[in-house]
Amino acid sequence: EPENDNTYIVGPSEIVPLEEVTYTINGDIDGTWAVSENINISKTINNDNRLTVSWINPRKRKDFIISYGEYSKEIKVNSLF
Repeated sequence: EPENDNTYIVGPSEIVPLEEVTYTINGDIDGTWAVSENINISKTINNDNRLTVSWINPRKRKDFIISYGEYSKEIKVNSLF
């Protein structure tokens, strides 16, 4: 089992509300994208297997987790100000 060390998820660990951020996988790994459920997140899985997320509520902030297969990455939502 691979070590869950975020090595294969490429993209920022911190975002701000309304910013669209894209994540990719570094390596040849089988899996599917998943994002922790939250009504404040907009997510799109692109045709080239990239994940694009955006935090859509600038008044609320809560960290969330994205994952691809067994690899995960915590994303911190910072204030706009």
